[in-house]
Amino acid sequence: MALETRTYPDEVLFRLTQAGLSAAHIVDVEEVYESSTGEVKVGRRLDPRGITSDDAPLLAQISATINAAALADNAAKDAALAAAQADKTAAEQARDAAQAQVAELTAQLAALKPAMVNGVPQSVTRFQALAVLDADGLLDRVTAIMSAPETPRIAKLAWDNAQSFDRDSPTIGALAGVLGLTGPMLDDLFIAASKIKA
Repeated sequence: MALETRTYPDEVLFRLTQAGLSAAHIVDVEEVYESSTGEVKVGRRLDPRGITSDDAPLLAQISATINAAALADNAAKDAALAAAQADKTAAEQARDAAQAQVAELTAQLAALKPAMVNGVPQSVTRFQALAVLDADGLLDRVTAIMSAPETPRIAKLAWDNAQSFDRDSPTIGALAGVLGLTGPMLDDLFIAASKIKA
């Protein structure tokens, strides 16, 4: 039985500081093995040693491995970024398409809705509504009604945010009831409002 000894690097350690690399060493493993079978009979880790010129191939291999890993990581990040940007673009396109569809449907709905019924305009602008209420001395009462705690929140949101008011809207109907306005009186208000120009 012939025994042989071999030594190979098992660990390469680098010591880093804020200034950069300050030290490096290699820990070798020494093994005694049977030459005919390769069976290791005994092995031990040697004390750390400094790096020599003989270690250049090992260091080159380590550097190549690190560079390859870094390149692969960068490629994965680039791919993830490209996928995220593609998702964002697709989401923006879907949003734009949905907004265009809403605008188209709104226009179609407006086209289907008659502008006038029996001589009464079916919609007036926010400015026209406020102006006619002010002219009839009703604006302060409406403001007080909309500020009242018992007024439904949805009515307040509609009053505060609507850019136009429809004759058949629930908010206008409820408001007319509180103000004691009959249908013909409300029609007259809409007719008068439609004639007001900013």
